[in-house]
Amino acid sequence: MVILNNVKANAPRGAKLPLIDAVVDESATSSFPIVLDVEMLTFASGRERTRSQWQNLLEKAGFRLASATALGGLSRLVGAVVA
Repeated sequence: MVILNNVKANAPRGAKLPLIDAVVDESATSSFPIVLDVEMLTFASGRERTRSQWQNLLEKAGFRLASATALGGLSRLVGAVVA
């Protein structure tokens, strides 16, 4: 959140922010996304997020989720715009 807030504070309205990260399917039932999330929490104090969780995080930092384009596997190009 600190990084997003710093970017927002220094970006003009309408600026685009590309992010490459995992976007977990809302209905994920396989163990891989769950195990990956636990590993992120344990080793990096992070988490894997669903599209709606990305949207909420970005909105809290003053961005709008514009897109989430599949790159392969869980990876997505998440496009955000300064609101």
